[in-house]
Amino acid sequence: MEWISVKDRLPSINEFARNEVLTWNGHTMSVSIPTFYHDGSVTFIADLMDAPIKITHWMALPEAPK
Repeated sequence: MEWISVKDRLPSINEFARNEVLTWNGHTMSVSIPTFYHDGSVTFIADLMDAPIKITHWMALPEAPK
């Protein structure tokens, strides 16, 4: 897995079954929930906080161990 810049691509609504991604804001790594809007924009809520965070990069979470 590699980090994806939000300048290059945002996650799509159908991309993640668990609807969580790993995010980086330049200082902190968090597990975040992307929120999708009808206009195509995406915001990220980190660690169950109510306020959206501004992120620079994201990636899918790895699969859980079996």
